[in-house]
Amino acid sequence: MHKVANIREVILSSADRLSWLGGICDGRDMVEQEGVNHLVVNISDDIAWEDLRPEHITSLACLIESCARKGCLAQLEMSKEIKDFLENELGMSRYWNLDEDYVRPGNDDILNLWKIEADGMEMHAKRVSEYFRTTKFQAKDLTPLEGSLTEAYYNVIDHSLCEGIAFSMVEYDRRINKVFISVCDFGRGIAESVRTVLPEITDDVQAIRKALEPRFTIRSTNHNAGLGLGNLRDYCTDPDSLWIISNDAALVTSGDNDRSVRLKKHFKGTLIIYSISLEHLEDNYIEDDLTLL
Repeated sequence: MHKVANIREVILSSADRLSWLGGICDGRDMVEQEGVNHLVVNISDDIAWEDLRPEHITSLACLIESCARKGCLAQLEMSKEIKDFLENELGMSRYWNLDEDYVRPGNDDILNLWKIEADGMEMHAKRVSEYFRTTKFQAKDLTPLEGSLTEAYYNVIDHSLCEGIAFSMVEYDRRINKVFISVCDFGRGIAESVRTVLPEITDDVQAIRKALEPRFTIRSTNHNAGLGLGNLRDYCTDPDSLWIISNDAALVTSGDNDRSVRLKKHFKGTLIIYSISLEHLEDNYIEDDLTLL
């Protein structure tokens, strides 16, 4: 018997990160509806491919993965320029058509999407090390960047309960000499993780702040002492250079300063976004091997 298509459409109308994430949340809610088997994701023509940063790509990948796990077809509608970027630069369809967890990108300034899984940590550690040891970075010690990625990955693996719906991506923008990093998962969210040991913290902003405290632990980890996020604040010194978005709030921080944003859409999961100017990192590149496990 022919299966009747039950189609929903979500429009990603802006590259503004909170607007984009709101659209991703809408799409996720649609997929969760009973009987929905086809989601059209329409990326507005008002968005240029150059507007897409790692946070856009990782959150979109999580939505597509969520569709795949529900047996729901994800159909992307977009401009030719964005399609060329997603396919020719990132090889995005191969993650689902060929069930790959990493695709070597067409641009060596990008450390491409990685589907975050414990079994792939050792292999991806080698990719991270290789990426940060290319000639464009050799004047700097990028140990802090590698360490920050390790912390973000372990947060997903040990605490998120995302059931494999998690992706990371790194991009170097040579025009402004900055590295942009994003890690996104569709798990329970950092705020909920904190409440497993501190249920009295009902406010999501306060829960995220707690997760950033040095040595904070929820005592449910296989690899590290806590949520592994405390050092991120130290690496991100430019204004608004670290965003942690979870549940109903976002914490935007740099160094000791932060501000909070209340989300219009509930985001069940965690999106970590940060950028680091290479000008702020020490010279004299260190070539020690990176060990994650």
